[in-house]
Amino acid sequence: MAQALEANGCINGVVNVAGITRDARIAKKSFADFQAVLAVHVHGTFLFTREVAAQHWHPLFKQAGNQPLSDGLNRFVINFSSVSARNGNVGQVDYTAAKGAIESMTRTTAREFAGYGVRVNAIAPGPVRTPMLAAVGDAGIEAMSRATLVGRVAEPEDMANAVCAIADPRIFGYTTGQIFPHNGGLYLA
Repeated sequence: MAQALEANGCINGVVNVAGITRDARIAKKSFADFQAVLAVHVHGTFLFTREVAAQHWHPLFKQAGNQPLSDGLNRFVINFSSVSARNGNVGQVDYTAAKGAIESMTRTTAREFAGYGVRVNAIAPGPVRTPMLAAVGDAGIEAMSRATLVGRVAEPEDMANAVCAIADPRIFGYTTGQIFPHNGGLYLA
């Protein structure tokens, strides 16, 4: 974070999207795997968000006399949850718990960062064609595609487009603390 601030002078947006899985049913899941999944999803989201606030946004707030920042800059945090936070997934107690935690963290962070002029939202996708999804194989991806109303899994570009829209203050400048179900109709919120 310090290097990014030194190079750019400011950080206006954060997208927390890192994720892993260690699939196994509860009775067979190791505690180490459970902890690893939570560490990447929950701890990673917390640490990255905390550091941009602690090193940049909070000092700006203090400089403004503890008054809400009204400098007109577009500041945002976009976290990635998952449809799994609502549906649950067999073999993914850690992943689904982590994604549910991210949704709660999103709402709390939105409240805490309002004074910084930061909008905080999350995207809850269904399956996205990434190396992580490839592990389920072609038959699994086909089954997931059929389960969506749009008849396909998402492409990374689908998620990038959603990030761009949510980050754009002309489109979602009045929206914070929300979870966007961007899942092709796999789950209807």
